[in-house]
Amino acid sequence: PERGVKAQSPSPSEQDFTEACKREVKTAIYQYATLPANKAMAIAYLQEERGYPADIAAQMEVGYIDHRSGLQRYLLEAHQLDLNRYGFISKAFGRQHKLLFAIRDQEGAICG
Repeated sequence: PERGVKAQSPSPSEQDFTEACKREVKTAIYQYATLPANKAMAIAYLQEERGYPADIAAQMEVGYIDHRSGLQRYLLEAHQLDLNRYGFISKAFGRQHKLLFAIRDQEGAICG
């Protein structure tokens, strides 16, 4: 904001919309991370690198993201979501491989 000009807080409806968008983006990211090929990579990592038994690793709500570009392409094509618009993707995101675990709220929706 300009000097001496107080920034306006988002209205309740704008906040609700923003939160709904964040939930949608988080869910879509998790969906990408748990596509069969990505989930298989996560399970293989848990078994081979971390020593989890196959049955336990397969039961976990785990996913894998190998690179930002694949995730961004999937979200634009499958969900019409531009992560840059919502501020979810930093320049550092995706430079290293990401293992994702679902964090669910009390209703079972992915919240993180």
